[in-house]
Amino acid sequence: MNRGLLILLIGGAMLALGCSSDDEEVERELVYHDSFPVPLETLAGTYAFTAEPQDDPPRLRSSEFAMPEAVADFSRLSLVVEGSWTPGSREIEYNLGGGDVIHDTLAVHGRLQFELTIPVDPEKTYYAVVVPLGEAFYVDVSIVAGWSGGQVNAEDLLGVDLEATLSCAITLGENERLLEPSFGTVTAARLELGAADVYEKSDGFLLLGDR
Repeated sequence: MNRGLLILLIGGAMLALGCSSDDEEVERELVYHDSFPVPLETLAGTYAFTAEPQDDPPRLRSSEFAMPEAVADFSRLSLVVEGSWTPGSREIEYNLGGGDVIHDTLAVHGRLQFELTIPVDPEKTYYAVVVPLGEAFYVDVSIVAGWSGGQVNAEDLLGVDLEATLSCAITLGENERLLEPSFGTVTAARLELGAADVYEKSDGFLLLGDR
């Protein structure tokens, strides 16, 4: 065979292979999920509410993230938090009049406050409150918007950078003081997108980098 023709045939075959691999489109379809998880791994860890704020354990943890690109729409949004918690204690002072004052000591569990913010649109913030109880707790709570009657709008949350914060909080009255801190560990935290439409490859696997 002519050497020039052989080189031409080999070059053509290689070009054809390259074009087929580069130009091949990934077939995908829209699949309905009753619930689709979005992990918030950096919210896991220890938390504590002490009389004075401290760095370790902290009162607050945050996570910067974006919704998976494969998510096309969803109708509900909830927060799932798992972990363990130890209640603290508070002292309450009662003034009975006539100079008589008594004190009582009660447990204080505290709460975990969740905020989901959109840095490019800071007026729109989503909220949830978790009350952690017991050595092993699992809480699934709805997330509500701070405006428009609390309705979640998926369009606001897709295709933008987001920031989530989880913080430990305790409300004390004027006649109360914290004796022992309330503290615990969050072992897992995630968003659950309810009634979600998600693009998947035709073979049933999620697209690369979509989760």
